[in-house]
Amino acid sequence: MNGKYRCIFDTNIFNHILDGEIPVEAFGDQVNACATHIQRDEINNTQNDERREALANTFTDVIPNIENIVSTGSAVWGVSKWGQSKWTGDDLYMTLKLALDKEKRKKNNIQDALIADTAIKGKYVLVTDDGPLKRVAEQHGCECWTLSEMLAQRS
Repeated sequence: MNGKYRCIFDTNIFNHILDGEIPVEAFGDQVNACATHIQRDEINNTQNDERREALANTFTDVIPNIENIVSTGSAVWGVSKWGQSKWTGDDLYMTLKLALDKEKRKKNNIQDALIADTAIKGKYVLVTDDGPLKRVAEQHGCECWTLSEMLAQRS
């Protein structure tokens, strides 16, 4: 990889980091990791207290600067946080949500669609190991990498 890549990390990437599949240092200065409140909210909903605390610490290690917490590209009532999302009139979020539902109906498709919407609108690389999310985001013009693809870029 030459230059910095602005990346939005899906929540599963923080799990991989915590599980030791990749050290935080592996990103070096090549990857400018970002997230939205959605990833933090998903981490805060982790049932296991110890895991939740460890994931929260991992999140802070990977995203240490407040400027790397970006507003979601759209807002969804009951999910989005005021001041941390953008109220837009476009239908990209809903298009992504419907496409994710066709791939596989999951409870967190709303959150995944918001993450993809943010990556597309902000021209971020979406880093995820969620196959349906990656496929749908790519079909809508988002550059996406799995964790292994991101690491291969560094070689």
